[in-house]
This record gives sequence, C-alpha cells and structure tokens, in this order.
Amino acid sequence: MDLNLEQFQGWSNLLVGPERGLVAFRPCDLDDAPEEPPVTPLVDRLRERGWRLTAQRRVIAEVMTGEHVHVTADDVFERARAILPEVSRATVYNTLHELVGMGELHEMAHTDGRKRYDPNVVERHHHLVCVDCGRILDVAADDPRLPDDQRHGYELLGVEVTFRARCPDCARTGSATTRRS
Repeated sequence: MDLNLEQFQGWSNLLVGPERGLVAFRPCDLDDAPEEPPVTPLVDRLRERGWRLTAQRRVIAEVMTGEHVHVTADDVFERARAILPEVSRATVYNTLHELVGMGELHEMAHTDGRKRYDPNVVERHHHLVCVDCGRILDVAADDPRLPDDQRHGYELLGVEVTFRARCPDCARTGSATTRRS
C-alpha cells in the first residue's frame, strides 16, 4: 500500500504500521492545519489565555459550541465521550469547575435542579426558559435598573434575568407540565 504522508501535513501523532499503513492519527494544535476541525470561540479564548489544552480539555471545550448552549455536566460528558472515549466524568467535572472559576463558562441553576453551563460569557445576555420543556435560549435585553434607594447599602455586582415562558412547540401541543422554580 502506498501511503502519501504529505496529505497529513499539519497532523501530529501519526502512527505508521510496519508496512507504512496508516494506523491512527489525531490533529495537532497548529492554528494553520487545514485538516483540523473548526475552532470554537471557547477554544479560541482558552488559547489566548495560554490555557493548556490537553486532548480531553479541548474536546470538552469543543462540545460546547453553537448558539443557545446550556448543557449539564452529563451532557458534556456524553458528547465528549462520543468523540474521545477516554474522557472521564471526573475530568469533565473538574474542567467545567475550572472554566467557571476562570470566567470562561457561566454556571446557572435550572428549574430541573441541575446546573447548566453556558459558554456565552462574552455577550451580555439573559435567558428565556420554557416552563414546560425546559429549553433555554439566550436573549438580548436591557438590564433592569435597581434604584439607589432600593439597594439597602448593598454593592451591586451583577444582574441575571430569566424570562419564563412557553415555547411555540409546547404551546402548540398544549403541554401543561409547568415547572416551578
């Protein structure tokens, strides 16, 4: 079998068998490797901070991509494990905890009692939550104002607003399993 290794330029961990047969490969962390999958904004931010991106940490960050991402630790674990089976649950929990501590993820309480992790820490936003199915969307809305005379001497550090509503799918199906929080 003739193997053209040039087609794998920019890849590391290339393992070649005794007959020059390709056994396995993984992408390296080169920014200019064309074969590498697109980088998520979270991965970009972590690189800029100089955070050590092990294979496990990178996969955990990559599964937190897309709009309106509000996943549980178990969701992250399942998605990461589908890509990299050697990812452990402890690594997921430890990485999420570290990313929250760094300010790269927002940890939020959900009406179902499980914590959700939101990688959208760059754009100021609030949340719109369906009271029936629990789906969460990011929404851009002005922060409410708390008048000085209502602060009771507190130093105001931030505002989190959760709009509770019924999504179009639940409204259409007449779902009425309203969750309370």
